[in-house]
Amino acid sequence: MNESANIKQDLLSLISKVNNSNLLELAYQILSESSTRIDLMNQLSAEQSNELNQSITESFDEKNLVGLKDAKSSLDKWLKK
Repeated sequence: MNESANIKQDLLSLISKVNNSNLLELAYQILSESSTRIDLMNQLSAEQSNELNQSITESFDEKNLVGLKDAKSSLDKWLKK
């Protein structure tokens, strides 16, 4: 059995032991959202994917952060157009 199949089997085993509906709903939501994100990522061109990954990397650099006041001001200008 390959690694993915083992993980799926282990996950199913864990899920079958959980009796907390809130936890099960949370797990379901996380897996559903992850699946949607993966589908969207697979639809991007190589250029779009590279640009997205570069933007994500740049977002961790504090010099690229915009203050809340500035962000609100920019959004207000955009919304008024």
